[in-house]
Amino acid sequence: MHKQVNQNPSSLIHISYICNMTKRKDFAYVAIQFFLLACYFLLINQRAGGTPFWMQIISGILVVLGTVLVILPILQLNKFISVFPTPVNGALLVTNGAFKYIRHPIYAGIILGGAGLALMMNNLLQLLVIIILFVLFEVKSDYEEQQLAKVFGDYEDYKKHTYKFFPGMR
Repeated sequence: MHKQVNQNPSSLIHISYICNMTKRKDFAYVAIQFFLLACYFLLINQRAGGTPFWMQIISGILVVLGTVLVILPILQLNKFISVFPTPVNGALLVTNGAFKYIRHPIYAGIILGGAGLALMMNNLLQLLVIIILFVLFEVKSDYEEQQLAKVFGDYEDYKKHTYKFFPGMR
């Protein structure tokens, strides 16, 4: 004998609507992110020249640090990595490595590496794109953290002990 469960059709429509809105937001954030990254790389040949040696050293350090901050967390996240802000099903909350100090090390690495390369190339347009990308990451990460808090009950406590992108940014 099977027990039939009465489900309110309007609640199913509501859940479906929420899922679709989440997917739309996810795709919108990622589309804007990819557009800005494409703009950044299309501007890579627009070198103004005349970058002082000391600026090349500093920018080179930023590029290396940014690259490390992108690659190591990607390896840490392994199969749970996603370009979308909504966590992957079955994902675990990673709180070690770079994530022990920074909640969004990949975003931080993109910003540092991108700013470093723009400074190295003495390219103000690239630097402007990185600033806009930083603003996008700020908004996208707020949304992402809302999604993470829904999945991981201890996320709010984790937030209290880590920086968002860089030391001093909660």
